[in-house]
Amino acid sequence: MHQTLIISAYRQALKDAVTVLRDQISTPVDVNDRSQLLSIIKSCLGTKFINRWSEL
Repeated sequence: MHQTLIISAYRQALKDAVTVLRDQISTPVDVNDRSQLLSIIKSCLGTKFINRWSEL
């Protein structure tokens, strides 16, 4: 197998992964909705060791 064939397969896999993430997995976020953004941030921080300071 030639290196360019391997690289093109990786690039196609990346395109396919981005398409699946964008169309099937992701959910739209209104960046102007403060409560929605805070909810997202709290859920991210809740899984980290800094959970006790997530309210700050």
